[in-house]
Amino acid sequence: MGTYEIMLIIWGAVFVTFLIIEISTADLIAIWFSLGALIALVVAAIKPIPWYVSIFVYIVSSLLLFIFVGRYIKKKIKPGDETITNVETYVGKQYKLLDDITLDQNGTIKIDGVEWSCVSIDNKDIKKDTIVTVKRIEGNKMIVSK
Repeated sequence: MGTYEIMLIIWGAVFVTFLIIEISTADLIAIWFSLGALIALVVAAIKPIPWYVSIFVYIVSSLLLFIFVGRYIKKKIKPGDETITNVETYVGKQYKLLDDITLDQNGTIKIDGVEWSCVSIDNKDIKKDTIVTVKRIEGNKMIVSK
């Protein structure tokens, strides 16, 4: 087995190792080094190159991927932008009011077996059993209208 075959095995092992690390952490750090190893593997498979050129290709490609693609993806996936629950899907839907809404008392609606406190969007009283539409959600209260 020559140097050429050994380099292909090494780059394959580096690729798989960093891929396993990325899958187990999902921090978008190891993926760039895994892809850099894949690039070095492909370059080495296309044309036999000296080991130091292969290492240079790995370092440069990993760093470029980490710096440019990593930043781009991190900007697209802004922390806090992901939806943790599906409560936003309740906005615009209609529900039956279980209690009166007055200026002094919040009403209640039941959604999927969970009771939610609700207030009128225009601060007007709404009677029990009225069908209301959820306009928005503020904290743990549904803002509703008739």
